[in-house]
Formats: sequence, structure tokens, C-alpha cells
Amino acid sequence: MHITEINSEQIEELKKHVEINEQGHIITKKLHDKKGPYGSSVGAKAKVGSRRGSKTKYGQIFTYNFLGEFGKLVCKARDIVWILANGPIDANMTVYPIDGDVFNDRIENLALKKRNNGRRPGSKDVNKRTTNRLGLTKKELATALRMKKSGATWREISETMGYSVDCIKNWVKKDEKYKPALNWSHLTNTKEYDTENIEDESGIYCIAMCANRTGCSKFYIGSTISTKTRIEQHIRELKTNCHYNSDFQELYNSGMKIRAFLLEACSESELLETEERIRGQYCEGSLINKNRAVLLDEIRPWLEKARHRFTKNKYTIDKETDCWEWNVLDASKGYGNQIGVSIKLVQKSILPHRLSYYIHKGEYPPLLRHKCDNKSCVNPDHLESGSHRQNGLDRSRDFRKDFEYWWLEYSRDIKKLTEHFCWNSTGAALKWERELGLREKYPEIYWENSKYMSPEEKQKQFAKKRAKREKERLRQRRLKTIKNEIINIKKRYSGASQEVIAAYFKIKKSDVAKITKGVTSSFEDLWNRKEMVDVLEYFNSIDAFIRSASKAQLEGAINRFPHLEKQIKNYVPDVFYRRDHEQFTTFFSEFIENKKKQKASI
Repeated sequence: MHITEINSEQIEELKKHVEINEQGHIITKKLHDKKGPYGSSVGAKAKVGSRRGSKTKYGQIFTYNFLGEFGKLVCKARDIVWILANGPIDANMTVYPIDGDVFNDRIENLALKKRNNGRRPGSKDVNKRTTNRLGLTKKELATALRMKKSGATWREISETMGYSVDCIKNWVKKDEKYKPALNWSHLTNTKEYDTENIEDESGIYCIAMCANRTGCSKFYIGSTISTKTRIEQHIRELKTNCHYNSDFQELYNSGMKIRAFLLEACSESELLETEERIRGQYCEGSLINKNRAVLLDEIRPWLEKARHRFTKNKYTIDKETDCWEWNVLDASKGYGNQIGVSIKLVQKSILPHRLSYYIHKGEYPPLLRHKCDNKSCVNPDHLESGSHRQNGLDRSRDFRKDFEYWWLEYSRDIKKLTEHFCWNSTGAALKWERELGLREKYPEIYWENSKYMSPEEKQKQFAKKRAKREKERLRQRRLKTIKNEIINIKKRYSGASQEVIAAYFKIKKSDVAKITKGVTSSFEDLWNRKEMVDVLEYFNSIDAFIRSASKAQLEGAINRFPHLEKQIKNYVPDVFYRRDHEQFTTFFSEFIENKKKQKASI
């Protein structure tokens, strides 16, 4: 029932069950004793002392189920506040907030004004809503359609154009160009995939971005021969924040959930036409898809108008390949320069090879492939319709040739290649280099410009390392052999430095230091022993032991003190090791002389 139909009996019933507080809020005062034919929202949902109604952009909405045959009342909360204070409202009047705040329902902020059927202030459709004869002009209608196509809501269009929402809807939906927005109801009878375990099928899929279980807001429609591979790729790219569609990525980053559906199963040859047919049924503003192929019926007038501009003087025939090469090319893409055609201020650009195919074949497929791999060719016999997968393979083949050419041109300069192909990092260039096998195909260029060593250089380096290891092994082996000799020299000749010993044995000074670490001379070794007193008594004097002892006397001392044999022999090497002694002392004196000469020359 309408708020203007309420009578005094129903007002009294309202006063028994609800009351108004100081803020103008409707509070539940008492619950119904019985349920009416429509049920009782007060008894079922409300609690005594709680606020009634729900919040909307038009203000607080109040719902009440009257007992008996009166039915259900739905109205604005301010209407109830006014009725309980001042009685019924005239059918030609409506309650409005004086300060414009639709949520301020205090009685002192409310007043009556003449009803205007709910139209916005300043709305141009002043006639009755149900019998609007004004309509929209062609320009206004085109503007409304363009805004709807771009994704604007009915409310946004209404506020921009100054008409009510119902008026905009009424006239826009009547236009033959209008297409409904894809919404949740269109997916009720379709097959939904489990995003964790997607089935592998060929057909048209839809990815819905929804904020909650029922609130889908945007959709992506695509075609593939493997739904499992393609949808998983979408999800993987969204999770890693690298999806090519920025709008898609932004919706995912905002917290929207992903749900996947199969709209229609079809074979690979039917994929492209089926996808364009399904996408053509819905308004582009409800889709995340960036681009859509134009259907023949949509562009036929422009094609017919451009027909006379396709003449023989616009292209050159290559006698070897039989390609009709368009004379003026798009430098960035390599195709023939687009032909601009305008009809009633609507401008469209048509590629020459697509116009040629329409003129000679009478068709305008969603996608055309160049069988000759020449983008500038407009020969209809060199063109054929294809799928996105086939076109992707063609592009990959063209890219491979292009990458190899520039790889050779830049002599494998990875930084220049990255800049040329506008990549974010050098990883892509290295990946394609490996994938195309350019390292094996052009080894000289690769190793010449690589920071790594070539196999030949690695082999040489390995040979050097192996020789170095062998040399070190022999050196250590020789050190082990002459270790005792070095120690004996150190013990016998306390005046011999590490430098002299290293030169004598032709080894490193560090090796001598390492071997002789902690080794004392025979003099220190002998005179630090307690038995030295007995040795001196044996020789009667120190002088006799040091200077004038004969070999027989020394041998007698060794027989007397056998545990001091090494110390005594090392102490007098000129007696027991005459040959070695002469050899070392001769070298020692020569070494000293050479050192003096070097100093003198400096």
C-alpha cells in the first residue's frame, strides 16, 4: 500500500507498535501478538527498543506489515515521522527534508511540498512519467549510448544529461543500437569451473570478478582450445601482478574474487566467430575486454564507401612473390596505412588488406592471416581467415626472425636489444637468445660479446690450472724430500738466513720459514742440555771442545754420550759432513759476495 492511502485506524496501530525518539529515529515499541497473512516483520525480525528500517541513498526506508487485509507498507521513514506527528498526508503532497539531508528525520526538519512524481529537480521531462512524449534528440541519444558503452551507470547518465533515470532507460532501450550489460542472470545456466581444478575443454569462457557470492560487477570473455591452460594462466598472471589487462589487474588487486564459467563449447575452427558473436550481444561497458573485432554488418557501409579508394595505383605487384605491396605503410607495424572513412560524423579506419579481402571475397572475418608473411601485401589470394592461436604462431614466427636480425645487427648487445623491444629487463632478451639457439648458431659472435668464457678458453684455463696443480704437487713432493736437509742446514749454520737457505735449495722463502719454524741451532740445542757439563769435563776445557778437538776425540765423546750424537755432529759439520760443509760454505760466500755487488751497483 502507498503512504497516502493510510487511514486513522492504521495510524493508531502504528502508534501502538512504534515510536519516534529525539533524533527522529523510528523505534520498535511493541511486537505483534499474531502474524498476519503476509507475516509480521515486526514480530519476526525487530526487537523492542531497536531502530527500524534500512539505509539507502534516498534516506531511511521503513517497512511494516499490517494485520488483517491492509497488507504491507513500504515508505520513507520521514513519511512515518510526519504522519505520527501531523496525521495523514495529502495525495498531491510529499514530505521532504528542509536542510536537504535525507537522513535527518527530526520533525522540525520536515515539511510538505507538492509532489512531482519523484523527478529530479530541474529534470527536463516535465510530462507524466508513464506518458512521456518528449523523448531524446538524436544527439542526446547518441551521447547516452556512448556513455553506456563506456561503462557509465544509469544514474551517472541521468545526472549528466538532466533527465530522470526512467526516462533515460525508456528511450535508450528502445534504440536498435542498445545492448544489455552482461550480468549475473546471464550466467545462471552456464557451467561453472572450480578454479582449483579446471576441466580442459575447447570453447568460450568467462571470468567474472565479483566482490561477494552474488555481486558480479565486471566480466572477461575469451576463447581457447584449452580452458584449463588459459584460465590458469590468467589467474597466475593476476596473482603475480603482471596481467597484460590493467583494468583486470586493478579489479583483482581491489579484493574482488575470481569465478570462471564455460559459456559455450565449440571446435577450434568456430572459436573466433563464436566469441565475437557472444561478445557482440552485450554492452562493452560491462566487459573488461579491451578490444573486439568488428562484425561485417556493423562496418559494411564504411567498407562500401571505401571500395572506390582501392585502386591499382595504390599498390605495387612483386613479380617474384606475386605480392600486392601497398605503397604507403605504417612504419610502426608494417601493414598498409589505414584508410579513413566517415559516415554521419562517425569515423572508422580500415586496413587495406582487410578491404581487399572484402572486395574480392565478399567476407570480413574477425581475423586475417598473411600466408606470404608479408604484412604489406593486399593480394586476396595471399590472405585467409584464422584463429587467435594461428595468429599467435604467425606473430611468434615473425618475431623470431625479427629478433635474430637485430641480435646480429647489435652483435649481441643485450642492453640495446632490451631497449629496442621495450622490455623491462634483460631477462627477456636472454630467454629468446636461448630459445632460438642463437648461441649455438653463431658461437663466434656469442663468445666474443659474452662475459663468460668460450669452450676453447675454458679448456685452456683448465689446462693451465691442471699444470699449476701438477707443479704444486711436485713442489710439495720435493719439499717433503729435502725437509730434513733444510732442518740440518738451519741447525748446523746459525748464521744462515732463510733467504740463503731458500736460494741454496731453490725454493720459496716462505717454505723455508714454514719448515724451520721452531728449529734451534745445534749450539743452542747442545748448550741448553744438562749433560753439557759432563761433555766439557770430558774435553777438560771449552776451548779444547770448540776449536782443537780431533775427530777421534769427538767420536770418543759420542761413544761416551750416544744420546748427544746428532747435536755433536751438527755442531762440528766440518769434521763429520766435510763434503756438504764445503759445498754450502762455498755457496754461502758466493751469495754474500753477490749481495755486496748488487748493493754497490745501486
